[in-house]
Amino acid sequence: MNATQLLAHPDQSLVKHLLGVARRAKEFAARFQGENHAELAGLLHDLGKAEKEFQDRIAGKKADTPSSRRPPPVAFWRPSS
Repeated sequence: MNATQLLAHPDQSLVKHLLGVARRAKEFAARFQGENHAELAGLLHDLGKAEKEFQDRIAGKKADTPSSRRPPPVAFWRPSS
């Protein structure tokens, strides 16, 4: 599968999504001179969606790996006191 076939959402390619988020983040961060960092963060923020497991899930294929049965890491996060 090449990069243009990867999906971020059922109706949006991953490349288009990452570029769009990077552009918007850069525009927002211009207010505090953080354009470069924000653009990079926008490009990287959903890179994990390129993984086969995610692509199978978004395509409606059954994910058959142990990690698909685990809750996401954020489920274990608790704010520090």
